[in-house]
Amino acid sequence: MLRHILLLLARSHQVKEIVTRLPVSSGIVNRYVPGEETVQAVDASRSLIEDGLHVTLDFLGEDTLDEA
Repeated sequence: MLRHILLLLARSHQVKEIVTRLPVSSGIVNRYVPGEETVQAVDASRSLIEDGLHVTLDFLGEDTLDEA
């Protein structure tokens, strides 16, 4: 039951907008999620690597259906 509710919330554009804009959560989002597209994640990773940091990328999503 809770899983179903959380998945519905995760799919909601309105919830996404609220979470990314609220001061209490926007800092967390901006710190750990560099963008919505692969190219943004790669660019952010490149910058971190140039600074001497180690990076991992994870493709997350409960609704991921395409193995590629």
